[in-house]
Amino acid sequence: MGLECSCDYLEFTVPSDRRGDLLSTIPGGLVPVDRGWRGYTHSAVLAGGKGRVGWSPERPEMGCHVSLGSQALDVLGALDVAWNDRPGVVGLVQDDLGGHVTRFDAAFDDLDGVLSMDTVGAALHAGEFTSRWKGGRAVEGFGGFAGSGRTFYLGSARSDAMLLIYDKSAERAARGVEFGGDHWIRVELRLRRERANAAAAVFKSVKENARAAMAHLAGVVRGYIEFKTPDASDSNKRRWAPAAWWVEFLGHVEKARLTVSESKLQTAEGLRAWVSGQVAPSLALLVEVMGFDAAWAFLYAESVEGRERWNARHRAIIAASGV
Repeated sequence: MGLECSCDYLEFTVPSDRRGDLLSTIPGGLVPVDRGWRGYTHSAVLAGGKGRVGWSPERPEMGCHVSLGSQALDVLGALDVAWNDRPGVVGLVQDDLGGHVTRFDAAFDDLDGVLSMDTVGAALHAGEFTSRWKGGRAVEGFGGFAGSGRTFYLGSARSDAMLLIYDKSAERAARGVEFGGDHWIRVELRLRRERANAAAAVFKSVKENARAAMAHLAGVVRGYIEFKTPDASDSNKRRWAPAAWWVEFLGHVEKARLTVSESKLQTAEGLRAWVSGQVAPSLALLVEVMGFDAAWAFLYAESVEGRERWNARHRAIIAASGV
């Protein structure tokens, strides 16, 4: 079937009236926490403390939000075999519960030695690639674990898409987890907001057509970055041939893009819900640090200046709101 993709991180929001249906499917139960989380007034941990859920009874429009990293997903899978079917879990969220995926990490693994961290690093350093990101950076260690090898980052953690390439075997060794093989490099595409929801929709379609779903997701990675073979006779690197090792790793797939819908933000009510869920904690911090009057003056000045940056999407929200 070629290169396979796994879900390594899943965050999603379901409507408030489906919270009970969702929580009844999560094995192991919840442990309430005496504080809010990400703007929600109520929260709890799950999966042995590896996952988190938040909700606000007085703000039903915010929905119920769940965050499940790779360790949380593994714990849930160990507790209930149904949670090992991650495409099925995505289908439950999107189709059965009417939820919206807000973060989706697509992981692609090389266990055969096709990729080399030295080769990738040299290509990034020499600029032998084309990308929708401006550049990359390398760090020693992964996720704060010393001795877990190099990690290459492309894109910003605050953006809708970010790519990591790292030595997964070294990362697991740093965590004290044994790996029986000799080589394991992971290419991980981290997607947020609408791109996450779109990628999750492709991922769950593996049940209908596994080959097409995997090829599409691998093609999305190739659409974000293409490593190249330098050609001294041509100054335009976009015309350079793709690097054979990169094409081989991705399974010779064609470049692909995600179909992204912004309908969730096409009304003022949708925008209010987004601000409440994503921006409210930062607004509260401004008020705390600056004081109410100074914070309000700052926000008002920013809103006046922000009108100059309105684009077609913003005008569509105004039109949809009847203003």
